[in-house]
Amino acid sequence: MKKNKKKCSKCKQYHSLKKFNKSVQSKDGKGGYCKECSAAYQKESRKRKYQVNPALELLKKSCEAAFRRSQPEYVKDGYAHVTTSYMSAKEFWSDLWNDDDFRECWIKQSMIFENSGIYKDRPTLDRIDSMKGYEKVNLQVLPY
Repeated sequence: MKKNKKKCSKCKQYHSLKKFNKSVQSKDGKGGYCKECSAAYQKESRKRKYQVNPALELLKKSCEAAFRRSQPEYVKDGYAHVTTSYMSAKEFWSDLWNDDDFRECWIKQSMIFENSGIYKDRPTLDRIDSMKGYEKVNLQVLPY
């Protein structure tokens, strides 16, 4: 086969190297799946994780968004001086998820959302005092 082609491990088709994502773990610097198969795999993986524990997956997404909003380069209105002491989104959601009271409230609102299917019922992290940052003592669970 030509040097500028590679076989996808998923669909078993040969594609140009441009159709593969970069990967530092492989010898050729390209992933094992073509971009199309990789995207489909990621979508299915997210779906499976959500089905196993929807509340946790919703919390992860909310914490990732909140963490992003607390970064200095985030400049949208209402978030100019919002901070957090968390070093990563994972540390953020892990701390919240391991708090029994918070987790109970989050799961309750998540179940309301799951049963209604209405986006405005989706749980969200709300800062109690909008002048303060994303810290556990300054957060409450509300529907979107």
